[in-house]
Amino acid sequence: MKKPASVIFFLSIAIFSQSLAYGVTTSIWRDAAQGDFDKGELRSTSTTSKDELILGPSVKLLYDSTQLYIWSLVVDGEGRIYAGSGNNGAIYKIEDGKGSLLYDSPEIAIHSLALDKEGNIYVGSSPRGIVYKVRADGSAQVFCDLEEEYIWALLFDSQENLLVATGQRGRVYKISPQGEVKQIYDSPETHILSLAIDNEDNLYAGSEGQGIIYKITQEGKIFALYDPPQNEIHSLVLDSQNNLYASAMGKGAGGQGPPSAIPFPSPQSKEGGEEKVLSSLIYKITPQGDSVEWFCSREAIILSLAVDQEDNLYVGTGNGGLIYKINPQQEATTLLEASEPQVLSLACADNRIYFSTGNLGRLYEFSSIHYAKEGTFESRVYDAKFITKWGNISWKGQMPRGTKITLTTRSGNTKKPGDTWSPWSKEYKDSKGASVVSPPARFIQYQATLSTVNRGITPAITEVSLALLPRNQAPQILAIKVPELGEERPPPSEKEGKPSLPNSAQVKKENQGKKTISWEARDPNGDSLMYDLYFRGEEEAKWKELEKEIKETSYSWDSLTFPDGIYLVRLVANDSPDNPPDIALTDEEISQPFIIDNTRPVVEKLKATVFSDSSCIIKGEAKDNLCHIKNLKYSLDGGDWTAIHPLDEVLDSNREPFEFTISELSAGEHMVVIKATDHSGNIGAAKTIFTAGKKNPYK
Repeated sequence: MKKPASVIFFLSIAIFSQSLAYGVTTSIWRDAAQGDFDKGELRSTSTTSKDELILGPSVKLLYDSTQLYIWSLVVDGEGRIYAGSGNNGAIYKIEDGKGSLLYDSPEIAIHSLALDKEGNIYVGSSPRGIVYKVRADGSAQVFCDLEEEYIWALLFDSQENLLVATGQRGRVYKISPQGEVKQIYDSPETHILSLAIDNEDNLYAGSEGQGIIYKITQEGKIFALYDPPQNEIHSLVLDSQNNLYASAMGKGAGGQGPPSAIPFPSPQSKEGGEEKVLSSLIYKITPQGDSVEWFCSREAIILSLAVDQEDNLYVGTGNGGLIYKINPQQEATTLLEASEPQVLSLACADNRIYFSTGNLGRLYEFSSIHYAKEGTFESRVYDAKFITKWGNISWKGQMPRGTKITLTTRSGNTKKPGDTWSPWSKEYKDSKGASVVSPPARFIQYQATLSTVNRGITPAITEVSLALLPRNQAPQILAIKVPELGEERPPPSEKEGKPSLPNSAQVKKENQGKKTISWEARDPNGDSLMYDLYFRGEEEAKWKELEKEIKETSYSWDSLTFPDGIYLVRLVANDSPDNPPDIALTDEEISQPFIIDNTRPVVEKLKATVFSDSSCIIKGEAKDNLCHIKNLKYSLDGGDWTAIHPLDEVLDSNREPFEFTISELSAGEHMVVIKATDHSGNIGAAKTIFTAGKKNPYK
């Protein structure tokens, strides 16, 4: 009989964990901020800017249109909801929890709806730019054909004039109750996407193109109210104090589709040169014209706004389907996560919030004042990197009377939870700490369940902590470096001083014999490391101790105590500072061979041949036992040093014959000092003395 996957998982973990050696350094996975909780999945739970996880609203599905999008919503005074859809251009009526088709227009998309005082619905359609008037019984007529492509926004002023925002020519129209059309603004923009009107009939219009918010007074005066960095003002709403909220996002898809056509683009800046990706923002503009960034979404694109009777701002987003709530004190709550990826429209009425979605087109509602009776939060998956033993899980928060919080866990060895993961554990009820019973694994996840008997009160979690002890991993030596020949010594200066033959004391002073070995190492568990160093000659078999229990990542020693030759070093790293001896692990690395050369090169076979034309040829040879000769120089009579080329013109061996000519010598005795430097920086020198103008007595 085939065993279930979960049984196989438990058996494999049970067998495997018997051979694991766990470290002694305990780590803590902690969720303690809104950003941490926002990485999880909210189901009737919310997160707040006070870093709390609380119960969220209870969301109810009102209507499934079976269309791709519900673009627009409006609610009448009797609680009836009207929804405009795409891509079939239908208007639906939802009443008493039941939805029905009210009017099937010949258009593709209904991006805007408005209600007059008599309950007639005005419908802004695309892509022919026709405004329809639909009565409550579903009968309809063309109210106005503006010969535009898009009708983006509709609303009424206090005189029952219909105000219309359009594209692709970025115009705003006013249509009287009798159907008389007046163009009140022909903007330089491609689209006027959004409208809002205050209690003095001042009209605000948000554009796409330059992304400007315009103010149009009742007298018809027009001026730019605000010009943010983004180039699309997607939504506008006003609160009861006439504060204007504007959602600003990036340039749209362009072409013949709507500026925010699905799939939605990343928000972009319109400022000079290359387009720069920015966050999607909400700006608050006071009646005095002062503006401030009110809300920033670095991942979501803001698609819809609404304000309730308490002046709370609701924000609908894509492509994560999140709805945020920002109160007048600017405290933000991640209110809920919709089942669909885009929240296209929001409407508020009588402590109820309605929202519509895209991909698929559905209509939902929730209470703005009541919490759900129960909600769950599923955390992000935590990657411990290695097979890990779990310790206690605990949490902090508040549990008012009548509320409850419990946690469960599950673990597995795949990034995405599936049927190979353990099932959810029993409930952990002690907030001070309970032992996690999920089996050792690489990945783990917790689920919090919050509940209340009073829907006006919620429990709150402010922190969840889970102790974990990963299996001990061996340290890793990433690199070991020994100095190259001559690397330990500074290069000779341009002015090297007067020549002289170095004695043994001078040689020792110049060559202090310091060798520094450095290395890079890491420990996957983050344990502290200690190092042991060994050395041997290239021809030797046995390693000798150089130094033990080194805590730094470099070591210097005096190589003058070592004979010249070729050597190697072996570095051993161990994590014993943080682990007992029986589980401490090591790694080791052997360096490349390197040379210790503390013997200066020799300059020999010097010979000076003087000619009657006051010139002299100097011949000789520089040699070193181990290293190549790096440079050759001579000095005449204590003057400046001059470079010498070897006979083959290339300094590439440890034996370099040389020959050079000195011309225009004055009559008399002269001294030439030859200096040779090897690749280890050792310097050797010799001199020859000759007389110009007569036979050389020193020859």
